[in-house]
Amino acid sequence: MKTLIKPNRLEWMSFLVIMPFICFVVNNLLFNSREFYDYRVWAFSFPVLYAFGIISWYMQVFIMHWLRWRFPRIEQTTIRLAILGLSHFAIISLTYISIFVFYDATNFLGYEMDPDKLRFALFFGIALTMIGTTMWESEYTLEKLRSSLL
Repeated sequence: MKTLIKPNRLEWMSFLVIMPFICFVVNNLLFNSREFYDYRVWAFSFPVLYAFGIISWYMQVFIMHWLRWRFPRIEQTTIRLAILGLSHFAIISLTYISIFVFYDATNFLGYEMDPDKLRFALFFGIALTMIGTTMWESEYTLEKLRSSLL
């Protein structure tokens, strides 16, 4: 059960590499070019997005590890991936919608809701999540195949 809540090295590395990129893109969607000249975007919005990001990422990792514990066998891969895809889709959608609604409701740094930018952020977030999930699950599947050969 300890591995259920402890992200592995690949999971940590993927988060640490991709999260600055996500913050940059989302801040650009939220504030356009202000990201380049308004220090408040870097000082306040980046930490807020990082907080949302780490919570979202950890929820994804937790669910993924739980599913691996619940459906560990190779022949259970389809059900594990189906549930994983749906849960990651839901988590990312909830995260991005929460960010945009929170920023709009609080008028955070003068942000006003733009549904088109929210839609783009959702597609962007889901695409990156699926890439990360594919890497994480590929590593898991290869390890299972390797151990079954031994």
